[in-house]
Amino acid sequence: MSLKSERRGIHVDQSDLLCKKGCGYYGNPAWQGFCSKCWREEYHKARQKQIQEDWELAERTKSWQSQSLNYTRAEECSTNFPERRQTKSVPPERVEKIMDQIEKYIMTRLYKHVFCPETTDDEKKDLAIQKRIRALRWVTPQMLCVPVNEDIPEVSDMVVKAITDIIEMDSKRVPRDKLACITKCSKHIFNAIKITKNEPASADDFLPTLIYIVLKGNPPRLQSNIQYITRFCNPSRLMTGEDGYYFTNLVSVKQMYKNLDLLSQLNERQERIMNEAKKLEKDLIDWTDGITREVQDIVEKYPLEIKPPNQPLAAIDSENIENDKLPPPLQPQVYAG
Repeated sequence: MSLKSERRGIHVDQSDLLCKKGCGYYGNPAWQGFCSKCWREEYHKARQKQIQEDWELAERTKSWQSQSLNYTRAEECSTNFPERRQTKSVPPERVEKIMDQIEKYIMTRLYKHVFCPETTDDEKKDLAIQKRIRALRWVTPQMLCVPVNEDIPEVSDMVVKAITDIIEMDSKRVPRDKLACITKCSKHIFNAIKITKNEPASADDFLPTLIYIVLKGNPPRLQSNIQYITRFCNPSRLMTGEDGYYFTNLVSVKQMYKNLDLLSQLNERQERIMNEAKKLEKDLIDWTDGITREVQDIVEKYPLEIKPPNQPLAAIDSENIENDKLPPPLQPQVYAG
């Protein structure tokens, strides 16, 4: 057996720590093995390449549109040939599906560049709205007249699903998918109201419940997600159908929270009153404890002794045997005149 003990460890060659580009500086796994300088150069090249590919895609799309326009004009010119007019129009459902696929492809590629861009103040507005919603955590469903009873298990599950859907909106990349999350959230709200009231929900019931769901969930980057959907979603989805109705209500809720400075001031005032009330309560308890200690100290210093009451004197002519030691009664004496 060798007296030299072997030390086991992980051996890392210095070449593995250097920048992959061979500039002599140390690399970083977070920058894919490059140093900060080389990483900026590589990132700039990749971004330029991405922009070039997007421009090529736009040119191809423009070419396709030009070809489609030429084809349409060719059809118009063939009106003198009735036998060639037997053409089929593209169904609106297929056009909508093609538009959705194009939107999904383009927005997935451009998401990190167009969502909450640095040229806007969306991020600042996001933080302001989140802060205001967080300041209203003391608001209860009864204050909002929410027609939802969370004591019912099915209703509670619907509320949780609605909150999950509105929070999940931030993880989607395609505007249509974000809009679908809003629609699913709204349908869960309608189901919760229907189960609670045993009747179909109305718009007057839906809006306060949506306000409560947003208040309870406080979805991240609400302003940025709404602006993203407004800027890049298919306009036909936002202007018609149930998707547009639910999205309009969410925009109204966001605008309401954006203008809730008065309620925030009321919340601060309520917190100040509660702090003063707790302080007053503590002072009263301390005063009571102090009086109790002073009374206890006085009682211990000057103890109170209670003596038994004195026994009453018995009558002289009573037949009490305890009075035997009393002197005999006086006898009448007669004096001669």
